[in-house]
Formats: sequence, structure tokens, C-alpha cells
Amino acid sequence: MAVLIPPKPAHDSSNAENWLFRKLSQLSDEYCVLHSLGSMRHDHKSWSEIDFTVIGPEGVFFIEVKGGTVGRKNGEWIVTRGDGKEEKLGRGPFFQVGGAEASTRRFLQDRHPWVHEAVLGYWVVTPDCVLNVDDLGADSNALYDARNVNIGAKELVKNMREYWIRRKDKNSVLSAEQVKAIQTSLCADVPMVKSIRKEVSEVEEKIHAATIEQERILSAAQSNMRLLITGPAGSGKSTVAVHEINRQVELGNSVLFVCSSANMSKKIRSQYVEIPNVDVYSTSDLIDASKANPKKYDALIIDEAQDFKSDEVYEVLDQMLLNGVSNGTWRMFSDPFQSVLFDERGLQTDFLDSGNPSVMNLHGSVRTTKQIAGTASALGYVNQIGGGIHGPEVEILYVSSEDIRRKVKEKLGRLADEGLLADEIMLVSLTEDPFWLSGELEGITQEYGVSKSRKIVNYSAANNVKGLESIAVILVGIAELESAWTRQQAYIASTRASTYLTLILDEGMRSEVQDAYIALAERHSLR
Repeated sequence: MAVLIPPKPAHDSSNAENWLFRKLSQLSDEYCVLHSLGSMRHDHKSWSEIDFTVIGPEGVFFIEVKGGTVGRKNGEWIVTRGDGKEEKLGRGPFFQVGGAEASTRRFLQDRHPWVHEAVLGYWVVTPDCVLNVDDLGADSNALYDARNVNIGAKELVKNMREYWIRRKDKNSVLSAEQVKAIQTSLCADVPMVKSIRKEVSEVEEKIHAATIEQERILSAAQSNMRLLITGPAGSGKSTVAVHEINRQVELGNSVLFVCSSANMSKKIRSQYVEIPNVDVYSTSDLIDASKANPKKYDALIIDEAQDFKSDEVYEVLDQMLLNGVSNGTWRMFSDPFQSVLFDERGLQTDFLDSGNPSVMNLHGSVRTTKQIAGTASALGYVNQIGGGIHGPEVEILYVSSEDIRRKVKEKLGRLADEGLLADEIMLVSLTEDPFWLSGELEGITQEYGVSKSRKIVNYSAANNVKGLESIAVILVGIAELESAWTRQQAYIASTRASTYLTLILDEGMRSEVQDAYIALAERHSLR
């Protein structure tokens, strides 16, 4: 049986079309029969339709079917339907199918040069009447009427081929691969690919709207010299910090911004390169900067304060801030959920003791979805992060260790197919930095901050991602969840995603991750 596309005639097909559909279906599976093939590629029409297209070893043939009694009077084609009503056909079936054949032939030849040597042609079928015509505009040898209804489909194809070999002097035979290529060019399957761009836009809209708590903090900053603002990852601390830098600049104040992450300091610094009153340093650069540039600042803003040990950092900041920590203007932002690494005294404690600040809390996530916040809470072994807006489910894939890079490549390809750009995706790992830039991923991933191609997905180690964010994050390299360091890094890395988070882990991590979710549920029930 021939490959029929679609497998059944349309509900509004004429009796003549239904009859020919059944006849052509008797061809072998070497043939593909397209019914009601639409074309936007006609040379003179915005849309045309070909009743039947037969593709097989013999060639490609386009058939126009007219039911009822067909004739031509005074140069105008007319058909009388079964109910006796007449319908004018304009220039007629030969003109109609001939024009469609010419446009489609050129379309196929542009795509497949070998079609130039193939047999292509058209035919008219009028099974309900005898069509006595043989003049300049209609060849009786290129039609099939009521006198030929007993001719089988195979013989019809043979007759069409022989006629068009005489007309075009082409006689090549199409291979099965060529038949399939023509079928795909004329009527390809369209895969059902979900577009995630709309989903991203909806999440971004809701995130931008969820800023009531941030506005409250900014209002408080106008009447408080010293503020400690705490909140989980994604709660908008860094956004508030940048707003506060801008407010201080508008007041004419000089500002020192300090954070723990080199990437974050680079990102913030790039926003203020032309503003001389703002200096931005990471922890590693702060001490050297204080020696090279011993100036004092009107306002101090510290982000990710939970990562700072006190020792000489406190003394340096106390000296650089006008009126010191006790009486100067400062804002400190801290995530209590990340305070897991330092047993010794932290910078936050000394600032609290010396500065006696007002303390305010950002309670929930506004940068990530509820689903991402939940996964971050589980991986970090912290209480459930509140807030957030509803978004796509987090995907967790478990694979064997030797297949993990291949699975990452597949996931990157799927995100691209669904509409995300390379620079909207980030690959983050807790371990084996060079591993994620080589093998199957070579040329697909690039180290963040080193290469600048926007067509390649950025890769970063988890300990460098603070201050960064991406629409989609693929998190890899989690080998265990027992150590405080691993839990903190997994927590930080997962909260870099605003909308899509995928974990690709070794199969051996399945039970540990499941236990982490169970522990999160237990913590939540005890609150």
C-alpha cells in the first residue's frame, strides 16, 4: 500500500477525489501519495492547491481531479455537478495543474539539482464524464476520463511517465532516498516543539512585579544610616544594593562596594566605569586597594557578607569608611542560608556589635521560581525559601558517569531547539572544571569571562557564580551532599537560574538527592 499523506481524504473531498484516493492507495509502498497539497510557492498566486501528487520511482506527477460533467464553451471551462448546478472553472483544469506543476518543479530543482533529470509532469482526471478535447491547450494523451476508469493505478503511473518522457526527454529513475527527499520537501513532518520563550517572558513579568519588599528596604535606607538586610538567594539583595549605590551617587556621596565574588565585582564595576565616585572591589582585591588608595568613602555597601571572615577586613573597612563602622553610613547584605562554612567570628557579627544597625529581612525569592527555590533549599539543607512565582518543574536526570557529557550536550541542544539563545544558558559545575570544556562539549561550552562568543554556552565553576544569573542553568558535578561546602555550592549554583534548572547527576546520587528532598519536607513540617 502506498504511503498516504494524509492517511484519509479530507471530509470535504469530492466523490471523484475519494474515488481516486482509493485507487492510488493500491500502489506499493515505494510510492508516496499527497492529497490536497498546498503551496505558497506558486509563481503567480499567494496560495494554490494540487489535488494529488504521486511520488515514486517513475517520477513526480501532479493530478487535477474534476468530478461531474466537464466541458468548455466559448473558451470558458464549465462543470455541471450532480445536483445540476453549473460552475465556471475559469481557464480550466489543465491551466490550473500545469501552473502548479511548473512552480513546484522549479522549487524542487532549486533544492535538489538531481530533480533536473527526473521525470515530472501533470495529468487531468475526470472520472464522471468523457472529455473530448485535443487542441493547443489540452492534450488528450494527458488526461484520464470515464473511458479509462478501469485502468489500475500502476498503469496510470506508467502512462504518465511515458508521456512526459516523450515531452521532456528525461528518463531517470528515483531512488527510495530521493522519493523520501521530495516528499519531505513538499510536505515535511513538523515536530511538536514546545516554545519556552513565552514561558520565559511570563516568568520575567512576574519577577519584575514581585518587588514590594525591595521597595520597603529602599525606603528604609533613606532614614537609616546603618542597615543589615538578610535574605535568601534570589530575594533581590544585589538588586537593592545597586539601587542604593545609585541613590548615594545622586546624593553626591562617594561609594565603596565590596563583595566576595570576583565575577560579581566585575559585573557591578562595569556599570560604574564612568562614575568616579564609585569603587568596586572583591574581597581578594580589597586589601591591596586600601594600601594603594587610602581614601575614605561616604557610604559602604557590602554584598554577600556571610562569606567574609572578620580579621583584617573589618579593620580595613573601618578605616576606609568616613566616621568608621560605628558612626558611618553602611548597608550590609547577607544570606543566612549560606552561613555554613565559618566556625570563627564573621564580619557580620563585628558590624552588628559596632554599628548597631537596623535589621530588615527579605523573606522570599523574587529572582527565581518556587520550583527552583525548593530545589535550592533541598540541596543546601536549609529551610524552604519562601516567595517566588510558579514556573516550570526542575528537571533531574541521572545517567552513568561515562554518559554525563553526552547528556549535557543533548540538553543544551534541546534548550536551543526550544528557543533559548546560548548566552541565556549557563553550565555550572562543582567539580572537574576542564572536564566540562572538552570531549563532547568541546566547542559547545566556553569558560565564563574568558571567551566572548555569544553563540557558545558559558561554563563556570560554582564558586565563581555569585552575582551571575541566567534564564537556564544546567548544574553538574555534584558528587555528594554530606559536606557543608558542597551543600552551599549546590545552593548557590541552583539559585543562579531564573526560570529553568536542570540537574544532570551520576546515577549514584539518586538516593542522596531523594533524601535531601525528604529532609526538606520534614524541616518544613516542623516549622
